[in-house]
Amino acid sequence: MYFYQDPQILIDEMLEAGKSVMMVPHRFSERKKHLASKVGTYCVEFNCFKNDEEGLEVLNHWHNKCLECCSNLGDGVHWGDQKYMDEWPMLFPNNVHVCNNLGAGVTTWNIDHYKLVKREGPIVQYKPYNCTGNIVFYHFAAIKNITHSLYKINIREGFDSIDYGMVDFLYFIYLKKIKAARDILESKYHITILQPKNKPIINYAKIIIILFLQTRVGVFIRKISASFIQTFKHYPHLINIE
Repeated sequence: MYFYQDPQILIDEMLEAGKSVMMVPHRFSERKKHLASKVGTYCVEFNCFKNDEEGLEVLNHWHNKCLECCSNLGDGVHWGDQKYMDEWPMLFPNNVHVCNNLGAGVTTWNIDHYKLVKREGPIVQYKPYNCTGNIVFYHFAAIKNITHSLYKINIREGFDSIDYGMVDFLYFIYLKKIKAARDILESKYHITILQPKNKPIINYAKIIIILFLQTRVGVFIRKISASFIQTFKHYPHLINIE
């Protein structure tokens, strides 16, 4: 996760609500909302627990449930440590607050809801409610390092609902900072991390295909083939940080 604002504003929201626990909903976009029944309504990303009787009651309950089972069974009951949170508002109605800040938990599964309004902040529009506000944190997930400067992210091309300009802006800044940290670890401490898998031929073949699909000829082929081969329409979005 990458924070653009002081997370204290989220903790303050919980305290002002008079609760001891806070969790952030996935806020799935329309094309992703079917995932809620499998992975949960709420996301394990910024859970807050106040160190009091009410907060510890929920935390201990969660601890015990995770010891019972913490597997991704996908049976509507178990999804790691996450699916258990669905029952908290019913089990602990006086303890738990669901985060209302729409700038918390912006990520790939709800990116369709957001449109960049101003880079400073950054300020976004939450389209379902037609309101604007600052991104508090973005949840970066499932990023794959293809080469030293090229990354495949968990967002696909071809959806009119996605602001790809906002995607490029957010990911470019984050990945540049990751690269800077990686360079320090390598140069000072000889620690090598986040290296692309040793499949150069396959990687470069994928890059060539994806870049071709971005050309005029490629766009034409995708339009013709979209009804037959869905992959051509929604190919992976790439970020080049050089």
